[in-house]
Amino acid sequence: MSRADPSVKLFLRVKLPKGYRYLPAVFEESHGRTVPKIRYAMSKGTETEFPTGTSRFAMFNGRETDFPNGTYYVRSYVKGQKVYQVVRYRHPLEISGALNKAHADALKASQALPAQGHRQPSKHPTAAPETAWKAYIADLKAQHHMEAAGKAAVVSREFQPLSPVQMVKLITRTHVIAYHQYLRSRKKSPRTIADKHVRLKAFLRWTGTPTTFMPPPPKYEKKEPEIYDPVQLAAIRRAAANDPYMTTLIEMALMLGLRMQELKFACWDDLDIHDGVFTVRGKPDLGFVVKDNEQREVPVPSGLLNRLIAFRENQGVQSPKLRDSTNCRRLILGTAADKPNNHLLRALKRLATRAHLDPTIYTLHCFRRTFLTMSLRGDFDARTVQKMAGHSELTTTLRYLKPMAAKETRAKASAIWD
Repeated sequence: MSRADPSVKLFLRVKLPKGYRYLPAVFEESHGRTVPKIRYAMSKGTETEFPTGTSRFAMFNGRETDFPNGTYYVRSYVKGQKVYQVVRYRHPLEISGALNKAHADALKASQALPAQGHRQPSKHPTAAPETAWKAYIADLKAQHHMEAAGKAAVVSREFQPLSPVQMVKLITRTHVIAYHQYLRSRKKSPRTIADKHVRLKAFLRWTGTPTTFMPPPPKYEKKEPEIYDPVQLAAIRRAAANDPYMTTLIEMALMLGLRMQELKFACWDDLDIHDGVFTVRGKPDLGFVVKDNEQREVPVPSGLLNRLIAFRENQGVQSPKLRDSTNCRRLILGTAADKPNNHLLRALKRLATRAHLDPTIYTLHCFRRTFLTMSLRGDFDARTVQKMAGHSELTTTLRYLKPMAAKETRAKASAIWD
């Protein structure tokens, strides 16, 4: 390649005494080409796995160091965020090819960006509201903010009939107040109205329209995050007892504290079976970027690890659309065709309905809240929980330090005073 993106580099992920690190890969010249420095063992490997004892070299403390168990990753940036993508090849030329492809993709993406200072016609205060809303929603989807795009679509449908203007800049305080009143007439809570107000404000800012004219959003009482109690957890687990897929979904959400999008794009490559660690990382080829922070590692309890191993062994039988074997499968909770499952929440609510449970109680995010609260109540310090959760601010994590209910504290009180 004549040009290369300097932000795209090859790293070797290795295990050190203080945990995993990504170290710069060492290259060498071979037959006129620059390739990663690898020394193969005599034992036989597979297409995607190195033979036992193969030496891979990376720079560590300023020196070339041999790491027999390292794994190659290509590092790139998506929207300013580091993303590491595993390299599935073992031949040096194939690894170099994967790196070159990443360079080409990065350059193509940078060339596709609009010129600095250019503003889309629809992204302007003088744009027609309908056109601007469509462009705003499309922009959110292009950035893979699917949840935000869905909320924006709802606000657009509700707000536009209340603001019959020709240009976005003609929206007034009166229109916003009318929208608040409309939502109140629909029995929406103050928190819901405040959320929709924030989304409307974000749209106006996106178009470059000043928002100083807007009234303040309604105030509401911030409640402690709701979590599942032991009875609710036992009930949904019993409902999923004969369904390995739903059991795996529930246990991953509960024991790893993953967000819905993180569950949707969870891959077998993210799971380190030997060390019992699950890595939350972006998947640029699938359009997934980790929220808030860079990738993070979450410990996998032994019971969940064993369940995941058993689940993977059975996936080939349950997924006849796969090409030839379970080794071809990438997504843990994907569809039968190994595509991201867009209906995980719907599946959970259907499970609850079939078991005659209240489907409104059960959400995937409530499993995450339960994970955070139980971790804070356990032996994890707050900083560790913050890292496992992927929160950028410690105050966000501490919101989940929910006091125990009276019935939960009774046994502990008895142990102290009886």
